[in-house]
Amino acid sequence: MSLARRNLLQDKLRFALSIAGVALAVMLILILSGFLSGMFAQIAAHLDHAPGTVVLAQDGVTNLLGATSLLPPGASGSAKAKGAARVVPILSQFVILDLQVLSDLRQVG
Repeated sequence: MSLARRNLLQDKLRFALSIAGVALAVMLILILSGFLSGMFAQIAAHLDHAPGTVVLAQDGVTNLLGATSLLPPGASGSAKAKGAARVVPILSQFVILDLQVLSDLRQVG
């Protein structure tokens, strides 16, 4: 253990930079994980507050944020035939907000 401690503390600047690099990497991972959790919470907010919600999707689609699910034209009729009172299609689009483009549009307009 003393050999490892000696090697770590031999160059204190390199040790401090290594610790700072690892801390920064962990912080960025936690921030991105928080953004993803927030996006999923916002996407599911509509479904969480709608009574009796059932979502129909294509086979193999497990994440409606990252994949597109297109159902055949008769899917809504089949859902109503099985007892659904109302069928509402949901359209979602993944959008990346670019503040520079918004700033450029304000200057033009």
